[in-house]
Amino acid sequence: MMRVGAVKQAALVGRTTVSVARPMATATKKVDFIQQIYLDKIKEYAAKSKSGGIQQPPELAARFAEEKEKLRNIYARNPFNPDVADDPTKPPSFQFKDPNLSDVF
Repeated sequence: MMRVGAVKQAALVGRTTVSVARPMATATKKVDFIQQIYLDKIKEYAAKSKSGGIQQPPELAARFAEEKEKLRNIYARNPFNPDVADDPTKPPSFQFKDPNLSDVF
């Protein structure tokens, strides 16, 4: 008896959820006028940046290059040999030396 009541309750909740969600789905398809202008500008900027139509000011380009060089210096360091740049695409190389057993015996 209890199980039948739970099934009816679940069906009622399911119908309520669908009836509430349906108007919300149609409301999200409508786009505000200002929002549409904003989206158009973003698409226009993306198209210009892909074609190279947007020029950076020289001071901004210099600062960007400086920041890239700083990051390259930070992340390209080899922790085992600081004089040699680290190549993250190749696996690390290990060098094992045989112990001098003449000291032990």
